[in-house]
Amino acid sequence: MIPASQIRWGLMILMLGVMHSFCVAQGRTVGVGVDGLLWAGGWTNAQVSVCLTDELRVQCGVGALRGADSPVSALLRPRPGVFDRAGLVSFGLRATPGMVDGRPFRAIIGMEWAAETFVKTASAEFGTLGLMKWSRRDLRILAGAEWVCSSGWGLACHAGVGHSGTAGEGFDPDLSRKVQNGPSLARMFGLEIKKWF
Repeated sequence: MIPASQIRWGLMILMLGVMHSFCVAQGRTVGVGVDGLLWAGGWTNAQVSVCLTDELRVQCGVGALRGADSPVSALLRPRPGVFDRAGLVSFGLRATPGMVDGRPFRAIIGMEWAAETFVKTASAEFGTLGLMKWSRRDLRILAGAEWVCSSGWGLACHAGVGHSGTAGEGFDPDLSRKVQNGPSLARMFGLEIKKWF
């Protein structure tokens, strides 16, 4: 049987391909970039934005955690001190209402769903027992501003509010304390750098 995580990834890639084909046929643009605050917090990440209309776009992101220790991570949100791997996925809608062609600044509003997953191998003296996995899922609304220069590079700053929930499999005191019992507020800030094509 195919794992649910592979099915989700396959559907996301298929959806991005269909949206990209639609947008290219309509003469729309595609943006590729990163979130600088996630990088500062230790996440290697990438984002893709696809315009559905002149004022509406879909944005998806993926990432992996480079390490448990980061001086900024404690300010952004707690995380486990020991884990084998961690991943991040996000999906959202962004709108730029009242956008005027030729103006470099525009307002952005939107909503986003994101999930951070931390995986740790549970081992014993005589071998591996299994995997422990904790996920933190955010749903937030956001507002901010975006600046796009004539060369196609853009910078967007936003603030968001929302709710964060957790789920887990297996037991580990560190994972439970820092992820399951973490704050119920979603990630608040973003600083995105993109190249538009």
